[in-house]
Amino acid sequence: MTKVLEHITSNQLKQQDIADVKDALTHMRPDSPIAIVLREMLAGEASIFIAEKEMSPEQAAKVLGVSRPYVRHLIDKGLLKFDKTGSHYKISSHDLADYIKRHEQAMAEYAEAAATTQDEQDRRIANEASGLNEKQSKEIADMFADL
Repeated sequence: MTKVLEHITSNQLKQQDIADVKDALTHMRPDSPIAIVLREMLAGEASIFIAEKEMSPEQAAKVLGVSRPYVRHLIDKGLLKFDKTGSHYKISSHDLADYIKRHEQAMAEYAEAAATTQDEQDRRIANEASGLNEKQSKEIADMFADL
């Protein structure tokens, strides 16, 4: 039977765990995939889940932190690959990791687009506000010039 063994996020680590990971990193090659993942996890940019090759939608939901029906929604929309044996859905850990990577990339692109849009809006508002101030300043200057 497939079993999700562990799902670990950096905010779950205790101080001793962090010290142990930092110590272990001193004994690893800097370019080691494990070292890279551990450094990213310590920086809060990664979480680790250890799973066997396949898992049920319920187990995948636990890893993703969502409900089982939401995982079925992802399957139905073709966003999460699966295998079906009879009435049982199985999701490979590789496919789940691929979905997580694609989701994180899409969210990063969305955040970047939203930030750019916000920056453009802030710039436009600042330009309009400064233009309004200049107009008001000119009108006031003209009023005093007529006196």
